[in-house]
Amino acid sequence: MTERATIAYLSATASIAGGAEVSLINLIRGLDRSRFRPVMAVPGPGKLADRVGNLGIEPEIIPMETRRRRHPFAFRRSQAAISRWLKREGAGILHANSFWAPELAIPAAVRSGVPAIYHVRDFYERLDPARASAFRSCSCVLAISRCVRDNVLALLPGLPVEVVYNAVDTAAIEAAAPDESLRAEAGWQDAFVIGTASRISPEKGQMDFLKAASAVAREHPAARFVVMGNSRFALRPDFAARVEEECASLGLTGKVRFTGFVDDVAAVYKTMDVCVLASLREPFGRVVIEAMACGVPVVATRSGGPEEIIEHGKDGLLVDAGDPEAMAAACLRIAGDSSLRDSLGAAGRQSAVSRFSLENARQVERIYDMILRGEPFAGEAG
Repeated sequence: MTERATIAYLSATASIAGGAEVSLINLIRGLDRSRFRPVMAVPGPGKLADRVGNLGIEPEIIPMETRRRRHPFAFRRSQAAISRWLKREGAGILHANSFWAPELAIPAAVRSGVPAIYHVRDFYERLDPARASAFRSCSCVLAISRCVRDNVLALLPGLPVEVVYNAVDTAAIEAAAPDESLRAEAGWQDAFVIGTASRISPEKGQMDFLKAASAVAREHPAARFVVMGNSRFALRPDFAARVEEECASLGLTGKVRFTGFVDDVAAVYKTMDVCVLASLREPFGRVVIEAMACGVPVVATRSGGPEEIIEHGKDGLLVDAGDPEAMAAACLRIAGDSSLRDSLGAAGRQSAVSRFSLENARQVERIYDMILRGEPFAGEAG
């Protein structure tokens, strides 16, 4: 039997901060274990370590200081620890995942003679010299969407970048039962429930969602609304309080439920009649494929990633970003047309299963194979 190649995954956060960590877990879940041996390093105990442990991987705990300017000595100690871990595991490739990982982990891999991949899951306005150097040191950069790829290439032309879409565990979603308590506790058994799910942050558009909710409520008094997520990892944690104040000022008190962070998101999606992604700018839109996989009709903004996921009118509806009136009109259209609701839900689920399943790991494995064979990787031209 051919010896398995060791893929060393690294996350600079130990928490499930958002879609980046969930998507990494699903990538590892879909990995062909007969060919690849996954190992992982995280900065401490947490939900990410627990989830990876459930996949049969005991994560290595490495204290990771990411603030290279503020704590340069601790930063270098972290890099040295990462290098030792890569050598000890006999890593064939380092796969760095979280936002703060590139400057910390990629130079450590290069100094250890280990090829590196960075998984880009965000838009960048600029890249400082240290991050740009880390990107250029990668054998390949993975982008979660074409719009993210184009953003990176605009900043670093010629970088070897390939698009691999995020995946959902459709089997786990299929098995998830609706969270009936959400409707029961609020007395919403007969309500038409419209929800949104994301980090509570200005760019995620919760203010627009509430404005749309107010417009929907005027036309559809039985409508109720769910806001799923928290602001723990937002750049402006005070924004959550502003969102709740806006809810009250729009007269939506009692009609909106803020769930906070939800571990089993599929259970909540399955209580919704419509799921909305209201982002002003969105690198991918994991919410969209999760809701689609649950068979829930989706309304999403034209904010980047969603246009690559949704075929408007077939498996979801698209509206312009920053236009709550259009968002409300799309939700009301679905509420008033049960056949449209059913067709969007069914087509969305089929699209999620066919395009965003764990089989997307095969695309990443192809890149691993090229790197392990030492083949030059040109990436995509853009």
